Amino acid sequence: MTRLNNTKLAILGLLQSKGMHGYEIKKLIEEWMPGFWSINYGSIYPELRRLEKGGYINGYKEETLKNPPRTVYAVTDKGGEEFKNLMRERLEREAIVKDEFNLLASFFDYLDEAEVKEYIRRRKKQHEKALGEAIAGEKAARGKVGKYLHALIKRGVLHYKAELEWLKELEEMDR
Repeated sequence: MTRLNNTKLAILGLLQSKGMHGYEIKKLIEEWMPGFWSINYGSIYPELRRLEKGGYINGYKEETLKNPPRTVYAVTDKGGEEFKNLMRERLEREAIVKDEFNLLASFFDYLDEAEVKEYIRRRKKQHEKALGEAIAGEKAARGKVGKYLHALIKRGVLHYKAELEWLKELEEMDR
């Protein structure tokens, strides 16, 4: 069984549509997936090198007018098959995500009321920011991504709206 490697899966997935350089991969993840996944440059470039060494992608230099040449990567046939295999494997064993917050919230009754209210206020603020990012990502992705990715981005928007509605109910709740 293949070791779980979200970076490998994400890079191969993004390269299915077109060749990209590392910065472009990072930018697309930030733009289209801010609510459910993030990646740092320290993960992208080593994984690009591993994928190229393994024959899953090919890199080629692209000249630019303003900047030094950059390496653009394209998926190979072998990489396309690896991507499909990773997807199938993950979908077979996909599990319901357990949110640690649910465990913590189940014990709010044992904390000071003011402390709980402050935590709820902070969480609400975080989710308001995330909702704004998700809405911006959905607008940016419109017409640029496949129907399932677009639906997933919209799911993120719905998730944040539902969470904010629930947090509002908590704020208004009397103990």
